[in-house]
Amino acid sequence: MRSARITPIVYLIFTLALILPTAIHSQVQNRIPLSPGLLAGRALRQSPLSTQFDFLSRTSPLNLTCSPAPCLFPNVQASEGGAPVETQVIAINPNNPSQIMVRADDYNCSSYKGVSSTSDGGQTWKTRCLPLTFNYIGELNPVAAYDSNNVAYGGGVEYLDGGEAAGAMITLSKSLDNGVTWGSPVTVTGPTLGYTLAGPWLAVDTNPGSSFQNQLYISSIQYDQNYNSQIWVSHSSDGGNTWSSTAVDTIQVLPAADGLAVLAIGGDGAIYLSWLRCPGSPTHGCTNTDARILFSKSSDGGSTWSKPAIVAQVTSVPDFRTCGSYFGCLPNTSEPLTNVPAIAVSGVGSTASVYTTFYNWSGAQLQIEVAASHDGGNTWGAPVRVSGSNAGDEFFSWISVDAAGRVLATWLDRRNDPNNVKYQPFFAVSTSGGRSFGRDRALSKILSDPSHDGFHGTYMGDFRTQVSLGTATYVTWMDTRSGNCQSEVGGVQF
Repeated sequence: MRSARITPIVYLIFTLALILPTAIHSQVQNRIPLSPGLLAGRALRQSPLSTQFDFLSRTSPLNLTCSPAPCLFPNVQASEGGAPVETQVIAINPNNPSQIMVRADDYNCSSYKGVSSTSDGGQTWKTRCLPLTFNYIGELNPVAAYDSNNVAYGGGVEYLDGGEAAGAMITLSKSLDNGVTWGSPVTVTGPTLGYTLAGPWLAVDTNPGSSFQNQLYISSIQYDQNYNSQIWVSHSSDGGNTWSSTAVDTIQVLPAADGLAVLAIGGDGAIYLSWLRCPGSPTHGCTNTDARILFSKSSDGGSTWSKPAIVAQVTSVPDFRTCGSYFGCLPNTSEPLTNVPAIAVSGVGSTASVYTTFYNWSGAQLQIEVAASHDGGNTWGAPVRVSGSNAGDEFFSWISVDAAGRVLATWLDRRNDPNNVKYQPFFAVSTSGGRSFGRDRALSKILSDPSHDGFHGTYMGDFRTQVSLGTATYVTWMDTRSGNCQSEVGGVQF
């Protein structure tokens, strides 16, 4: 069965290896603030894959019991092998911890929208491809979540065949059987500024005490024809059938840009939003500059948003030349590097604790930091560094809070490669509300080589994520042990 699909996969990888670097470099000559994933999607449209593959189940001994705590889960390959699988969002059913899915930019799918799901807590996984709207082409911007009625949601960006000016939209499909079958995509929002959009993030209110239980929220970055940008959030109260959209803040005029927005929901239904704002430069984009992590909150189901507050000021990576990305490049590689400020919430109202994580360039090293607010986002403490290691860059961080209030930060770390190139996932835990973090540990013994990302070291994705439920935290990352990026799942159990 695998030999039957070698030819189209090899062709796809070879084609993208030729066109992806050119596409990214050509789009950033004027420092356009589009995510690397969106640019990769444009490259794909120049030579789209037309074959739909049948996927095999993968069985792995994921042990969900652990003693003494904390213990690490074995690494599991969740995605199908073959073509690369980048930028991964992991979600878990709040009613059933055995149901987990990873929605990723999956080049094994003709839609580029892969969902790997398990119904037995990670012992077996199967991958399916999300459907597309008729005459539309898939893009590389994954979203995924469950609601409290056991409904799974997956989606991303689609473009009308003919290019972004002909039509762009965020769509969402739902599954009632944990990803075995998916309904037709529903349009969430089109380009509200009249040109294009990118960067969606999906959150669902699963809190039984919330007035907005099961309401869905999707953030987006909207662009006009001059690539001026604005953060919007769309919300749905009928299971994703109909949507309303609201602008969060004013339009940022290029070379300044808003981007990389993430949503989280508090126990009372309040919605928390974090994003990156770059002052930008006509020649260097967001690199070698002091960017800001911003925060806004909605307490009325997404209809209105608070005035954005500054969480932290961070120094962006200094170099854009090796990859040409507006957001900069991962040192010692040609990989685009984003600085997505992941956000997590614990508690309700004015006593809610809110956490964001991001990288800060020290002048010699990418270092992961966490900023915390313990009054619902009204005030923020100084960022705290998560790791004490000074060997190797730290990047692509994420954060979550488990049922016991432990704050878990994860990231990709290069300390164990003396050449500061290969990486592995690490985690650290705070039991002090993010004021300090304990000893950091690797989640995998395997070091991944970005030059084996499937695109000759030019694109490994925009971010990777984690999710906590009960005392378990599940983590996904782009692992290259199979020869290109795949969705690997591990985690930690207390």
